Amino acid sequence: MIQPTRTEAIKRFLLASTHKDLAEMYHHNMEVQVNVAQDGGDRIAKEFRGRPYQAYTDGHQTWKALRIPYKAKSSPEYTDVPMSFDLPAHAEGIGMTGWDWVNRCSRWVAYDFDAIIGHSEKHTSKLTNEELEAVCKAAYDLPWVTIRKSTSGKGLHLYVYLDGPSTQNHNEHAALARAILGKMSALTGFDFRSRVDICGGNMWIWHRKLTKENNGLQVIKPNEEILTIDGYVKALAAEMLQFIKSTQGKKLAAIGLAAPQFGELVQLFVGALPPHHGSLELVMINPKAVKEVGSHKVTESCLSLPGKEYLVSRPKLFKLKGLDLEGRPQAVKGHDLLAQVLRHEFDHLFGTLVEDMALRRIE
Repeated sequence: MIQPTRTEAIKRFLLASTHKDLAEMYHHNMEVQVNVAQDGGDRIAKEFRGRPYQAYTDGHQTWKALRIPYKAKSSPEYTDVPMSFDLPAHAEGIGMTGWDWVNRCSRWVAYDFDAIIGHSEKHTSKLTNEELEAVCKAAYDLPWVTIRKSTSGKGLHLYVYLDGPSTQNHNEHAALARAILGKMSALTGFDFRSRVDICGGNMWIWHRKLTKENNGLQVIKPNEEILTIDGYVKALAAEMLQFIKSTQGKKLAAIGLAAPQFGELVQLFVGALPPHHGSLELVMINPKAVKEVGSHKVTESCLSLPGKEYLVSRPKLFKLKGLDLEGRPQAVKGHDLLAQVLRHEFDHLFGTLVEDMALRRIE
């Protein structure tokens, strides 16, 4: 008898065990996690690629948790192999993140809001029924949000379906999820961030806690449309660049602008250096700082603090990695003025203004 592969076994099990729409979301391209229960088996220590993990055995077969792909947070890889244990007998939970690791893009992002009842002390964000109702009410009018009950039927799962924006690994997918959660907060005036338990991570689409009695994973409100991230980000970046250019030559001229300054909680900033500094235009999405060298004191102002100037210490060299407007990885290294712009706008994305780290204000 030919054994199904792991991904084939997962698909078959989901089609037989969970809501049809959730089962159909699974494809062998998708990042997936399978948790298993001990189920009376003996615990054994094993090793894979030099890393220890726990497995269980009953003397006839050995079962263990599965994560596909390997190295999801850096350079994902996976080769499908035959399923070596009885998945229906030992699976405890199966979840997905919404990241398509083969095509390096995000199909959806999801968020878990936990109820107080039924969750351990390890869960730091647990909400009362009134708080969960507030989450549901705030998300209800967003046309690209699907609201479901959690696996136990007590909490909430929110899904945002996307047009496949480029994300090269799990970390970039999670960063996109955080940016979208910020957008949800900005549009509704409701602070989703302080209430969410899981943001862009693994979301159960089947679990042993799921029963007919608790109506777990039942849809409360379906989405009416998908969120077009690529178009939205491109339009936002173009508008921000145009705004910068409109200020140049004026008393309060700008050479950089971060999305939060523009009322958008997205990990995005733009820069536009004037002709006498090289006429460089820059768009950076989901940036990460990778190198900072030296320091010097410079005078700086900010559109968020009109009429004020500060003496600050800035790096002589600053390097970032992130994505360009097409979702392609890019690295940008700046010296002197460009390093100053990169550091200033990067700080904005994490809520730091120039006055927060100034040596002194210049009167």
